Amino acid sequence: MKKISVETSSTSGNSIESLNCSNGAFTWEKTFSDETNHQLIFTPLSQSGQAITGLGTITKNIVYDLTVPEQPTFLPPTTGNQYLITDSTSQIQIKGRVKKEVKKLIGPNLQNLVLRADEDGIHSTFLFNATVTNNSVMNLTFTGYDGAGNSASNTLTIESRTDVVVPLAIQEIGSSTVTSGTIVIQSSASYLSGSHTHSNIKHVVGGAATIGEW
Repeated sequence: MKKISVETSSTSGNSIESLNCSNGAFTWEKTFSDETNHQLIFTPLSQSGQAITGLGTITKNIVYDLTVPEQPTFLPPTTGNQYLITDSTSQIQIKGRVKKEVKKLIGPNLQNLVLRADEDGIHSTFLFNATVTNNSVMNLTFTGYDGAGNSASNTLTIESRTDVVVPLAIQEIGSSTVTSGTIVIQSSASYLSGSHTHSNIKHVVGGAATIGEW
């Protein structure tokens, strides 16, 4: 083999170069500028530049891509990056999606998650089952990789708080009256004890005879 032909094909066009070989070896280098797929075809040539019968060609496919993919996003019920659990739930299924350009998704504990084509045609979806410890905070990171190895990550923080008490709604248990701009309300709302819900509101807790005034 005296020479070798190098054909480069991409969406930007094609080019062919002929290189001399030294003892059957050659050196070739190329600088890419377009972020796209490039196909390289190496063909052995005789001294006269003809393809050598019996020596096959070598084809290489190269993806030149420096663009970072969009980060994974989360779907209901864990939309966003924060999710609060206020009961004894210990298992939760996290749903999310990535753009189709993402070829690999690594989840918590380095799990390689399965990607399924979404019906919108431009995304892939994923699932992850998380075990939650009561009264704890956990951060779950998901990292997507495109075909060129570029990556983008997103983290979902799950907080479990079983000590959260949701207050009862105010229950009006008597009539309301207005006298000279003052509203008098008979109510039961123990969680307002000793607090001001407005600069002009004062509430004292008790039974039906208790009044709050505005």
